[in-house]
Amino acid sequence: MKAEVLTQKEKELIAVGAAVSGGCVKCSNYHFKQAIEQGASKDEVHQAVMAATTVIESSVEILQRTAYSLMNIERQVVTVRDIETSEPLTALIKLASAVAANNVANVKRYIGIADELGSSSSEINLTIRLARVIQKRAGKFVDEAIAEVL
Repeated sequence: MKAEVLTQKEKELIAVGAAVSGGCVKCSNYHFKQAIEQGASKDEVHQAVMAATTVIESSVEILQRTAYSLMNIERQVVTVRDIETSEPLTALIKLASAVAANNVANVKRYIGIADELGSSSSEINLTIRLARVIQKRAGKFVDEAIAEVL
């Protein structure tokens, strides 16, 4: 694995993925703006959103498969579109998305893919920490919304 550290732009693109898959609109707005400020193009932000979306769709498919199995009924075919995971940054974005979505299968999958594509242990660990921050912030926003309603 390489020893390089992620750039601030890459960190923000990873945070975009985590924010999107974590369902945190406030986090997404913040990290979209930060990614652009750090030099990300609209296309790069779009790719981060699409990477996160593929993880969300995969999570849905996994949960549907599990539910149908538990109910012992025939599962309807659900397709998951996927963008290529041939770039280390895309694998890290998908990893962050999987962590934020609490998707164990995809966490394991994208750690392996990120490693295979040359991401360093420090980059993988930083990605996981960033996703946990997003996840925690999103939880706080949900708690605030619950408190407002109740």
